[in-house]
This record gives sequence, C-alpha cells and structure tokens, in this order.
Amino acid sequence: MPGYSPVCSTRAWRDPDSAVDYLVAAACTVFGWWFSTGLILLLNHPPVRTHRWSMLAATLLLIIALAT
Repeated sequence: MPGYSPVCSTRAWRDPDSAVDYLVAAACTVFGWWFSTGLILLLNHPPVRTHRWSMLAATLLLIIALAT
C-alpha cells in the first residue's frame, strides 16, 4: 500500500486511552492534593501576629475571584 506507515496509522504514537495518560493525570491530582493540603496546614498554623494579614490577603483574593 503506497504511503502506508505503521507510525502514522490510526493509533499514532500513543493510544489516547493509554495507561500513561491515566498515570500522569493521577500523579498530577495527587500532587495537587498533597500541595494544597500542605498549604492549608501552613496557613492554619501561623503565628497569631500574621492573622490580620492572612485575612486581608484572603479577602482581596475573594474580591478578585468574584470580580472576574
């Protein structure tokens, strides 16, 4: 068959449902969950002197989020 290449067949370089795609998605999800949990723990246990600034920053972020 002229012009046929197994590399350019209907299932090109990677299968869209390959296990690698699922593993990468799962790894990104776990990393995001781990990172956000660490950030929440960090923000929930700061010194008392930082509470005012934390609330101010959170309020500003909320205003920006609602405005967009």
